[in-house]
Amino acid sequence: MIRETMVTGEGYLRLFFTRDWTPLTFRTASEATRTLNYGLDHVSFGHDAKTAFLLLQASNALGIENDVRTLAVAKQLLNHTIENGWDPHCGGFFDGGYYPEGSNRCVIVKETKTWWVQAETLNTLLLFSYLFPDAACYLELFEKQWEYIDTYLLDHRNGDWFEGGLDKEPFHATGPKGHMWKCTYHTSRALMNCVALFSDEKQTAAGIGRRRRELDGVVNHWKNATTLAARKDLH
Repeated sequence: MIRETMVTGEGYLRLFFTRDWTPLTFRTASEATRTLNYGLDHVSFGHDAKTAFLLLQASNALGIENDVRTLAVAKQLLNHTIENGWDPHCGGFFDGGYYPEGSNRCVIVKETKTWWVQAETLNTLLLFSYLFPDAACYLELFEKQWEYIDTYLLDHRNGDWFEGGLDKEPFHATGPKGHMWKCTYHTSRALMNCVALFSDEKQTAAGIGRRRRELDGVVNHWKNATTLAARKDLH
């Protein structure tokens, strides 16, 4: 359902649907109505990157062999996020984009950079650098994303992450670190996965070593001969 119904041909998720799975859209409505309903009808780069990771993890958990279709969709989701959501000037990923009616160009409609979006993209970029080691863009962008997070999101004095990138929302420097919509779920998973992938399984704590084995399982799931050959044709 997620892979075939929720992901569009352009490579992003539709977020809300009617009961018969028709996606909600306000593209033909007035500008005021479109703006009012961006929360229901927009491109969420954080959800797209997160879904790319979860699709690959789910396929591995289900033991589906040679699942080239899922790999292709996951890669499309991440590539669309990189091409349309990355801020080339300051780094980090924007919160939201939109495809205007009759246009094939995604425009940014929400320029903030919420903490969880940055964490999810960091996590998925590193995983893809292992899946596609010949595509240097994933590791290069992972490093740039970490630099952005380190500069604009990490509170080096008091700990934890600010709610949003200080380049766009400097007031978060004095805002709460936790509330009903903010916890350490996204950041903890992303950072533990990054630490695990960079670690030596034989020379690390038991918990990180276990996570490294789990992630190795996800990576190796896609590296059998048939899928490896098919990966060359993915764009």
